[in-house]
Amino acid sequence: MMTFEEFFLEYYKSNPILNPRMTNGKDPNRINSRKNMNTKPIEYSHMHPDVENVAKGRADNVMMQGARLMNLLKMYNIEFREGTKGLGRTHAVLVMKQTPQGPIGIIKRK
Repeated sequence: MMTFEEFFLEYYKSNPILNPRMTNGKDPNRINSRKNMNTKPIEYSHMHPDVENVAKGRADNVMMQGARLMNLLKMYNIEFREGTKGLGRTHAVLVMKQTPQGPIGIIKRK
């Protein structure tokens, strides 16, 4: 069994790099420090590329009609009703309208 003094002399005094706190108080072995974990934004993967473009700010409004709209509704398990519906955990909403040409959906940012 190694005593504390032997441990201290062997690991901390011999090589300063082996000291986990070094001189600045940071642990070089920890990949994600607390600061980096707090400042890194959480990125969600969205089911539909158009929703992702609107949620991340790459597109302002995306208008959908026909099969594209029906695929989006099926992905998010939404029934078509006139009004506004949120799309999961995204920062986007789907505004649904009925027109003479058929149902129309517009994806907007919240």
